[in-house]
Amino acid sequence: MNDQRYDSRLVSRGLGTGIILAALALVAFAVPAMPTPAGVNAIALQESTITPTLTITATESMTSSFEITPTGTITPTLAPTSTPTPKPTPTGKDPEQAREPSGAWEFIDANSSLWFVMTDSRMKIEVWLDANGQKGLLFGVYAPEQKDLWTAKPIGQGTFNKLQPQHDYFWAGRTVAYGSWHLKLTNANSFPVQYNLNFDRVATRVADRCAVCHGYEIAFDGCDDRGSQFCEGLEEELKH
Repeated sequence: MNDQRYDSRLVSRGLGTGIILAALALVAFAVPAMPTPAGVNAIALQESTITPTLTITATESMTSSFEITPTGTITPTLAPTSTPTPKPTPTGKDPEQAREPSGAWEFIDANSSLWFVMTDSRMKIEVWLDANGQKGLLFGVYAPEQKDLWTAKPIGQGTFNKLQPQHDYFWAGRTVAYGSWHLKLTNANSFPVQYNLNFDRVATRVADRCAVCHGYEIAFDGCDDRGSQFCEGLEEELKH
């Protein structure tokens, strides 16, 4: 009997407590939310839930870790170009300074001499001198084998040739020595004289005609023109 009353009290007490809690819940539900004070940022109230982000902005004051090493400009130095010095024209005052006849009109001083040199190329040499009929000029010719030209006598001398009437003086000759011929022109007049001296090489043999193209070491078997009538004709002439 007593136990039942005790239990009833516990039940009643539990029921009462439940009712009170339920009432409190209703009161809490009915209370309106408190307004956010004016001027307060709502986000600021939740600041504790925001993860801050670090932003780095590059500025001009930041120092770069790269280092630039200045380099010099290399200017190439060009080697000086030497200008070839033109070979002076031989004066012709002596055999060592002999010059080749030019075939142009020139003057020879009074009572003076000039030396000239000519290469025969293994052919006959023909030399002529024009002086507009002026007398008092003479030239002597020295062969390649004559070495001491100061003491040697010329082997030939220019004279008038009726077969070459267009020239005042003429001379022609050849030698087995071959090489360079010298000529000494002398003006015996007491005044300068204008003259024109020239020469030519003349082929007089079959071998001379071949030498113009092939030299004197003729080898018909290796001739580039082998088969032409001209070369074949020369070969036949050489056999006889």
